[in-house]
Amino acid sequence: MTRKNEERELAKQRLKQQFQNIKTVTLARKPKRWVIEAELGKLEGKLADVLARETEILRIGKGDSELIKELKNRIQKLEFQLDEAKSKRGLDSEQNNQQIAQLQNALSEIKEKIITLTAKHEKRPKRKSKHDILKSKIEMLERKHQKMKTNGKFDDDHLDKLESKINALKNKMTERESAKNELLKHLSPL
Repeated sequence: MTRKNEERELAKQRLKQQFQNIKTVTLARKPKRWVIEAELGKLEGKLADVLARETEILRIGKGDSELIKELKNRIQKLEFQLDEAKSKRGLDSEQNNQQIAQLQNALSEIKEKIITLTAKHEKRPKRKSKHDILKSKIEMLERKHQKMKTNGKFDDDHLDKLESKINALKNKMTERESAKNELLKHLSPL
Protein backbone atom coordinates (compact mmCIF):
# COMPACT_ATOMS: atom_id res chain seq x y z
CA MET A 1 0.00 0.00 0.00
CA THR A 2 1.34 3.43 -0.86
CA ARG A 3 1.96 6.18 1.67
CA LYS A 4 -0.98 8.23 0.35
CA ASN A 5 -3.36 5.30 0.78
CA GLU A 6 -2.06 4.65 4.30
CA GLU A 7 -2.67 8.31 5.22
CA ARG A 8 -6.19 8.09 3.78
CA GLU A 9 -6.99 4.97 5.82
CA LEU A 10 -5.60 6.56 9.00
CA ALA A 11 -7.78 9.67 8.42
CA LYS A 12 -10.86 7.45 7.98
CA GLN A 13 -10.12 5.65 11.25
CA ARG A 14 -9.79 8.99 13.08
CA LEU A 15 -13.13 10.07 11.59
CA LYS A 16 -14.83 6.89 12.82
CA GLN A 17 -13.32 7.42 16.25
CA GLN A 18 -14.65 10.98 16.31
CA PHE A 19 -18.17 9.74 15.46
CA GLN A 20 -17.85 7.32 18.40
CA ASN A 21 -16.83 10.21 20.66
CA ILE A 22 -19.88 12.28 19.55
CA LYS A 23 -22.23 9.35 20.22
CA THR A 24 -20.75 8.91 23.66
CA VAL A 25 -21.07 12.62 24.52
CA THR A 26 -24.63 12.97 23.19
CA LEU A 27 -25.88 9.83 24.93
CA ALA A 28 -24.69 11.07 28.32
CA ARG A 29 -27.46 11.98 30.81
CA LYS A 30 -26.86 15.68 30.76
CA PRO A 31 -24.55 16.59 27.87
CA LYS A 32 -23.03 20.02 28.11
CA ARG A 33 -23.42 22.20 25.09
CA TRP A 34 -19.77 23.34 24.97
CA VAL A 35 -18.55 19.66 25.02
CA ILE A 36 -20.89 18.80 22.11
CA GLU A 37 -19.71 21.85 20.14
CA ALA A 38 -16.05 20.96 20.75
CA GLU A 39 -16.62 17.38 19.57
CA LEU A 40 -18.51 18.65 16.48
CA GLY A 41 -15.57 21.00 15.72
CA LYS A 42 -13.18 18.05 15.94
CA LEU A 43 -15.53 16.05 13.68
CA GLU A 44 -15.49 18.86 11.13
CA GLY A 45 -11.65 18.87 11.11
CA LYS A 46 -11.45 15.10 10.75
CA LEU A 47 -14.01 15.14 7.93
CA ALA A 48 -12.03 17.86 6.10
CA ASP A 49 -8.86 15.77 6.52
CA VAL A 50 -10.56 12.66 5.01
CA LEU A 51 -11.91 14.70 2.08
CA ALA A 52 -8.47 16.24 1.45
CA ARG A 53 -6.84 12.79 1.38
CA GLU A 54 -9.48 11.44 -1.00
CA THR A 55 -9.11 14.46 -3.29
CA GLU A 56 -5.35 14.03 -3.35
CA ILE A 57 -5.63 10.37 -4.32
CA LEU A 58 -8.17 11.19 -7.04
CA ARG A 59 -5.84 13.88 -8.40
CA ILE A 60 -2.97 11.39 -8.51
CA GLY A 61 -5.19 8.89 -10.33
CA LYS A 62 -6.14 11.57 -12.85
CA GLY A 63 -2.47 12.37 -13.46
CA ASP A 64 -1.81 8.67 -13.98
CA SER A 65 -4.64 8.46 -16.51
CA GLU A 66 -3.13 11.38 -18.45
CA LEU A 67 0.21 9.60 -18.43
CA ILE A 68 -1.48 6.42 -19.62
CA LYS A 69 -3.16 8.32 -22.47
CA GLU A 70 0.18 9.83 -23.48
CA LEU A 71 1.87 6.43 -23.37
CA LYS A 72 -0.92 4.87 -25.45
CA ASN A 73 -0.49 7.62 -28.05
CA ARG A 74 3.26 6.96 -28.15
CA ILE A 75 2.63 3.23 -28.54
CA GLN A 76 0.26 3.87 -31.46
CA LYS A 77 2.83 6.12 -33.16
CA LEU A 78 5.56 3.52 -32.68
CA GLU A 79 3.31 0.75 -34.02
CA PHE A 80 2.57 2.88 -37.09
CA GLN A 81 6.29 3.49 -37.64
CA LEU A 82 6.96 -0.22 -37.21
CA ASP A 83 4.30 -1.10 -39.80
CA GLU A 84 5.83 1.40 -42.23
CA ALA A 85 9.30 -0.05 -41.65
CA LYS A 86 7.99 -3.59 -42.19
CA SER A 87 6.33 -2.66 -45.47
CA LYS A 88 9.49 -0.87 -46.63
CA ARG A 89 11.62 -3.87 -45.71
CA GLY A 90 9.20 -6.09 -47.59
CA LEU A 91 9.76 -4.02 -50.73
CA ASP A 92 13.51 -3.95 -50.15
CA SER A 93 13.64 -7.70 -49.65
CA GLU A 94 11.61 -8.24 -52.83
CA GLN A 95 14.10 -6.10 -54.76
CA ASN A 96 16.99 -7.98 -53.17
CA ASN A 97 15.41 -11.30 -54.16
CA GLN A 98 15.11 -10.09 -57.75
CA GLN A 99 18.74 -8.98 -57.78
CA ILE A 100 19.83 -12.31 -56.29
CA ALA A 101 17.89 -14.14 -58.99
CA GLN A 102 19.55 -12.00 -61.67
CA LEU A 103 22.99 -12.69 -60.22
CA GLN A 104 22.26 -16.40 -60.02
CA ASN A 105 21.18 -16.37 -63.66
CA ALA A 106 24.34 -14.51 -64.61
CA LEU A 107 26.45 -16.99 -62.65
CA SER A 108 24.67 -19.88 -64.33
CA GLU A 109 25.45 -18.37 -67.72
CA ILE A 110 29.07 -17.90 -66.71
CA LYS A 111 29.25 -21.53 -65.52
CA GLU A 112 27.76 -22.73 -68.79
CA LYS A 113 30.29 -20.70 -70.76
CA ILE A 114 33.08 -22.11 -68.61
CA ILE A 115 31.82 -25.62 -69.29
CA THR A 116 31.60 -24.99 -73.02
CA LEU A 117 35.04 -23.39 -73.05
CA THR A 118 36.43 -26.28 -71.05
CA ALA A 119 34.88 -28.72 -73.49
CA LYS A 120 36.34 -26.79 -76.43
CA HIS A 121 39.76 -26.73 -74.81
CA GLU A 122 39.60 -30.45 -74.10
CA LYS A 123 38.81 -31.15 -77.76
CA ARG A 124 41.76 -29.06 -78.91
CA PRO A 125 45.24 -30.37 -78.72
CA LYS A 126 46.77 -29.67 -75.37
CA ARG A 127 48.72 -26.56 -76.12
CA LYS A 128 47.96 -24.84 -72.87
CA SER A 129 48.56 -26.19 -69.41
CA LYS A 130 45.71 -26.51 -66.95
CA HIS A 131 47.15 -23.55 -65.14
CA ASP A 132 46.93 -21.39 -68.28
CA ILE A 133 43.37 -22.54 -68.94
CA LEU A 134 42.29 -21.73 -65.40
CA LYS A 135 44.06 -18.40 -65.60
CA SER A 136 42.17 -17.48 -68.79
CA LYS A 137 38.87 -18.59 -67.25
CA ILE A 138 39.49 -16.42 -64.22
CA GLU A 139 40.36 -13.52 -66.50
CA MET A 140 37.10 -14.10 -68.36
CA LEU A 141 35.24 -14.13 -65.04
CA GLU A 142 36.92 -10.87 -64.13
CA ARG A 143 35.84 -9.31 -67.44
CA LYS A 144 32.27 -10.52 -66.91
CA HIS A 145 32.36 -9.16 -63.37
CA GLN A 146 33.60 -5.80 -64.67
CA LYS A 147 30.75 -5.72 -67.23
CA MET A 148 28.26 -6.48 -64.47
CA LYS A 149 29.69 -3.62 -62.41
CA THR A 150 29.45 -1.11 -65.25
CA ASN A 151 26.00 -2.40 -66.18
CA GLY A 152 24.57 -1.08 -62.90
CA LYS A 153 21.80 -3.67 -62.72
CA PHE A 154 23.34 -5.57 -59.85
CA ASP A 155 23.63 -4.75 -56.17
CA ASP A 156 27.12 -3.78 -54.94
CA ASP A 157 26.97 -6.33 -52.12
CA HIS A 158 26.38 -9.17 -54.55
CA LEU A 159 29.08 -7.90 -56.89
CA ASP A 160 31.50 -7.68 -53.98
CA LYS A 161 30.72 -11.30 -53.06
CA LEU A 162 31.36 -12.38 -56.63
CA GLU A 163 34.62 -10.41 -56.69
CA SER A 164 35.75 -12.03 -53.45
CA LYS A 165 35.04 -15.49 -54.92
CA ILE A 166 37.08 -14.63 -58.01
CA ASN A 167 39.92 -13.39 -55.83
CA ALA A 168 39.73 -16.58 -53.78
CA LEU A 169 40.11 -18.61 -56.99
CA LYS A 170 43.10 -16.51 -58.01
CA ASN A 171 44.69 -16.97 -54.59
CA LYS A 172 44.08 -20.71 -54.68
CA MET A 173 45.65 -20.94 -58.13
CA THR A 174 48.66 -18.93 -56.99
CA GLU A 175 49.05 -21.17 -53.93
CA ARG A 176 48.93 -24.29 -56.09
CA GLU A 177 51.49 -22.86 -58.49
CA SER A 178 53.75 -21.96 -55.56
CA ALA A 179 53.35 -25.44 -54.10
CA LYS A 180 54.14 -26.98 -57.48
CA ASN A 181 57.25 -24.82 -57.83
CA GLU A 182 58.37 -25.78 -54.30
CA LEU A 183 57.87 -29.45 -55.13
CA LEU A 184 59.84 -29.07 -58.35
CA LYS A 185 62.68 -27.39 -56.42
CA HIS A 186 62.86 -30.32 -54.04
CA LEU A 187 62.64 -32.91 -56.82
CA SER A 188 65.21 -31.33 -59.16
CA PRO A 189 68.30 -32.39 -57.14
CA LEU A 190 67.13 -35.99 -57.44
